[in-house]
Parts: sequence; C-alpha cells; structure tokens
Amino acid sequence: MSYSKIGIALATLLVIAIIMLLPTPKDNKQLNKELLTEKSNSFRIKDAVWFDGINWNKHDLVVVNGKIVDNSADIQDDLLTVSYNDKFIIPGLIDAHTHTWGNALKDALSFGVTTELDMFTQPEVLSSVKSQRHESVKTDQADLFSAGVLATSPGGHGTEYGFDIPTIDHPDAAESFVKARIAEGSDYIKIVYHHKTKYGPYTSIDFATLKALIDAAKKYNKLAVVHISDYQSAKEAVQAGADGLVHSFGDKEVDESLIAQMKAKRVFIIPTLTMLSSLSGIKNNSFIVEESTLSTVVSKSQINQLTQTIDASFQNNDALEIAKENVAKMHSAGIKILAGTDAPNPGAAHGISLHQELILLTESGLSPNEALISATYAAHSAFGLKNRGHLKPGAKADFLILNEDPRIKISNTQSLSLIYKNGYAKKLEVKKNISTPIQGTLAEFTKDLSTKTKIPLFATSDKMAKGNSVAKVSWSNKGCNQSGSAKVSGEIKSGFPFPWAGAMVVFSSDMSKTFDFKNNTSLDFEFGGEAGNYRLFIFVKGIQRPKEIPFELPNTSINNCKAISINLKDYDNIDWSSVTGIAWVVNPNRGKFDFYLDDIVLR
Repeated sequence: MSYSKIGIALATLLVIAIIMLLPTPKDNKQLNKELLTEKSNSFRIKDAVWFDGINWNKHDLVVVNGKIVDNSADIQDDLLTVSYNDKFIIPGLIDAHTHTWGNALKDALSFGVTTELDMFTQPEVLSSVKSQRHESVKTDQADLFSAGVLATSPGGHGTEYGFDIPTIDHPDAAESFVKARIAEGSDYIKIVYHHKTKYGPYTSIDFATLKALIDAAKKYNKLAVVHISDYQSAKEAVQAGADGLVHSFGDKEVDESLIAQMKAKRVFIIPTLTMLSSLSGIKNNSFIVEESTLSTVVSKSQINQLTQTIDASFQNNDALEIAKENVAKMHSAGIKILAGTDAPNPGAAHGISLHQELILLTESGLSPNEALISATYAAHSAFGLKNRGHLKPGAKADFLILNEDPRIKISNTQSLSLIYKNGYAKKLEVKKNISTPIQGTLAEFTKDLSTKTKIPLFATSDKMAKGNSVAKVSWSNKGCNQSGSAKVSGEIKSGFPFPWAGAMVVFSSDMSKTFDFKNNTSLDFEFGGEAGNYRLFIFVKGIQRPKEIPFELPNTSINNCKAISINLKDYDNIDWSSVTGIAWVVNPNRGKFDFYLDDIVLR
C-alpha cells in the first residue's frame, strides 16, 4: 500500500473516530424524549437501576397517565421510551413531620420531597390543597396529609403562634374534639403531651385526657400520634396506646421495657434528629455536599433558615448523641423509624432538611438503604398512604432521578438530576438571590407619615401573636426638633414569652422582597423619648425571629431627639444582604411608652 493510500485510510479512520465522539441523531432524539416527559406522563424508562421502596430493580419502569403500571408485554410498543443509563431512581421522598404554610409545598418538591405529612396547620391550608393529592396533573407542589389542628391544653404548646385554636382540658371532651378535627378534614390526630402539667412556658393535658384522645381517634379509625420531648412522656404515651411518637428524646437512654412495649404495640417513631441538632446549638447547613445539585438550588434564605438554632439551655449537652443511640437501639429491635424534620422550625427548611435527616439516621445505625426506606416505604406503611412511598403498580409516578448511587452513601440523594411528580418531569431550578441595594433617606416625616421610598411605617406588637402589648403610630408636628416626626405610643404588657411593641417598616406587604444592606456602613435615625434602653429588630428572609440590636437613649427632652447611628459592620452575625424589615421597639419591661422617630437614613 502506498504512503498516500495509508494517509487516506488514516484520515478516514480519524474522521470516523471524531464522528463517533460527536452527538448522534439518536442522542439528540433521546434528549428530546427526556424533554417530552415534562409534557407527557406516559412513558417507559429503560437502562436505569431503581428502588421500588423495598427492592432494587433493573427491568423497565413503566408509567401510564401518571401511575406506575406492571412491566408486562401487553404495554403498547409505541410508548415513549427514555433511557436513564447509569442513573438511579428512588421513590419521591416523604417528610413525616412538617408544619405547612406559605411556599412550603413548592419548596418541598424542589428538593425531591413529593409528599409532606403535616403535624399542625390551620384547617384552611389543608382544605385548599387536599384534593390535589388524588390527581395526576402537572403541579409544582408536593402533596399534603395533615393532622390539622393539634390537641393541646389551654396555654399548651401550639397556642403560641398568633391564631386561635381549640384546646382541651378534660377527658370528657376528647370524643367531641376528635370528631371536630375529622370534620375539618384531619387525616390523623396529633396530640401534645408532657408528663408534667407544665413544662417550660407551656401547660400540658393530663394522662387521662391523653388516653381519652387516643381512644377516640381509634374509635373513628384515625391514627393517634403524640408529640413528646422526654423519656417519661414517651413511656406514658406508649402506655396510653399511641400509634406513633413524633419526636425522640435525649434526656435518658431508652430501656428494654419501653422498647418491648413499642415493639409489642407496633409503635413507630419519627425522631426529628434535625431538630435535636438545632436544639444542641448546631448550625444545620454543613450537611450540604459542595458542588452537589442541592448546593446549586438552595437559596440564601433557606441557608439562613438552616443556620438558625433553638435556645435550649434546659437540654443536656449530649442530648443529640443520646437520641441517636436510642434510635439505633429501637431500629435494632425492629421498631419502625420514619424520617421527619419538623420544618420550618429554626434549623430546618422544607424539602432540603430531609436530606440531612437521612444522614443523621445513618449516623444512628441505619444503613443507607434503610434510611431510604424510612423516607419512603416506612411512611407509606405507617400512615396507610397506599399509592405513594413506593414504585409498585398503582403508585403515583413520584420519583427522583439521581446521578449517584444512594446505596453507597446516603448523601448521594443530593445528586438530583430530575424530579418526577405525577409522572411529569420537573427540572431543578438554580436559585438566584436577588436583593435590591438601597442607600439614602428611607423616611423623613416632615409633613406626614409617608416616606421618600414609599415604605410605610406602621405599629407592631406581640398582640399579633396573641400577646397583650399594644402600639400605635401617628404623626406629630411637635416631634424631633419641632419639625415633625412619627410618634409611637403604647404599652408593654405581660402574657407573652417575648413581649414587644413599637414601629416597623417592611419592603413588601408579605415580606417576600429583600433589600441588600451589605454595602451600607450605617443605619442612622433621630430618636426621642424617655431615657433608657431600646432595641432594633432586623428581619432577615428565612429567619423566623428577628435579630436584635440594642441602643441607648441618654437623658434628653422627649421632643429633642438624639441622633443614633448603628454601625452595620459591628453585627456580622446578621445577613445584611436579605433584609425584609426593620422595627424600633422598647425593652420588654418598659410598660407605657412614647417615643419619636425621624430621618431614617442608610449610608
């Protein structure tokens, strides 16, 4: 063969090799098919390894009209076929302990939680979304099952959230209480119990009322799940006949007696270790794997939520480790463990925190596969959810496509590629944290209460959270330096754990819009009133309780205001890039008060 022919042959082979490396029409066609599953919820998946909630499989996964169907030969050959080679499929995750309002169900789905089991919300929230869990339509929300209003005593845990709820204080009222919850649409009955009549700032129902509520729930074929926070309360809840415990405990190691009772009565537990982590002062954001899909879709406000902790000075320092050991012992004994987060309490956010809970469960002795079961099939079987928590024929086509194998490492659930809800593919959206920079005068009350940036000033107090303090805002022409100002009057009254009263500005009606203060150096304002200590509340998106900045007003005439300057750089514990509002409030022990506010400037 001549050199020229060899050259031509080599060139030809090189071209062929290059062509083989380029995307082929078949590859493009496959890509188009994957995109089609955003519009169609009938298709066949080939070449993937998938978990049905109990076993791992390699045969085709078939979806028709948003439901899993049997992989049989009579399925039409022309069904849209998609290949997920080298991918791993698991059922949509179930968070077995949440509290739902606002964007909770959207946030949950965006991280692969396709069903939430709510443990306390207003009946209106449940009724507004209850029907969608029976549908196979395209949606951007997780499905919801809920206890509705929880059962608690007057002054008990659950009464502190700013809206009136029915309470119970006698066993004779148990049946009517349970019937009223069922009439409102509750799927199960959630009961708050502590073995002492008072714990912390809250009261509790007694044992007789606890047992009467559990008996009434069973009479009407509803599960009775009990909120506990210590060993003795858990023991008494099991003795009373609870179907499940919706927290674990870290005050004492579980003994064989309680384990035996739980096993004999088939009592499940939702440990909510994420909450015990927060109660232990741990910032719950370190579990997110760098460069994972999860790290790209979490928002700044959700990170803020995860880094909150709950003040629990009453709790022993090793409570989390004791709780983990208790979970390990219960799991070894065959007690059913369910994954739940208690989102959106401080330290937990909807959807994303379930990935942390799975990690904490593996640290408590569950294998990665067993942790997956805790967030899928275990919730299905414990709550009788029928068509979710698994991928057997008849189930809703709620499942996740993962890039990495979760059997090797449970944190691989963070390698999300696609989320399927009701058989429709949902792409993951990279979150953009957009805040509006602001500088200059926010308010100048020369003639009235309007502000230069059209941000209204209004009264705020703990009365909105069922406290007793009051406040009102008016305009005064005798305010700061006799040039006009906002006058804030009111009274701090007892009856709320964290009393407050004063005036506030927000940047949107629902506090969803954020302003970016990180390039500002100071917040300045004119302030007049009785000498003493006051507080600034800084509201940050994703954080439930505002950050507090104290400031002092020296002796001065009430109408002769003092220029106050807050150096923002002194408070690096505040996320100044996501501010949703600011409030000026008096100290909790002030009683009746008047103060004047003017010339609010960001520099």
